[in-house]
Amino acid sequence: MESVSSFLANYPFIADNKYLLIFIIATLEGFSSILFAGFLVSINVLSLAPTFLILFISENLNGFLWYSVGYWGGARSLEWFVKGNVKKKRFLEKVKHYFDHYAGWAILLAKMTFSVTIITQIFVGSLKYNLKKFSVFNLMGSFVWVI
Repeated sequence: MESVSSFLANYPFIADNKYLLIFIIATLEGFSSILFAGFLVSINVLSLAPTFLILFISENLNGFLWYSVGYWGGARSLEWFVKGNVKKKRFLEKVKHYFDHYAGWAILLAKMTFSVTIITQIFVGSLKYNLKKFSVFNLMGSFVWVI
């Protein structure tokens, strides 16, 4: 604990902007920064309530970031993949139909894992899943994940 206090004393910019830095890092990275922020709360460097709020907002933004990557980048890749191939096009339509019915559960379950979260969000964006529905499931999943 003294080493953390010493570190913060030597780097006042970090001490003065610790919540902002946690927000930026958690938005870009996610999992490890949430664990690190939890550690900082446990040694009283950060307060619980503002840290939870910042991590909750960051996790939501992270979800929208990856959804956007899929929406604007991945959709073209899928269209190129099925172009001129009836079987692949039919398969993609079946996947879209499945995601129209079960994507919410897939988003929630993916938020609870470390390994498939990003790829699921990119894929959901690539399929142009309804943004309002994505927002609801992303919000719920982020709340549970940060807790």
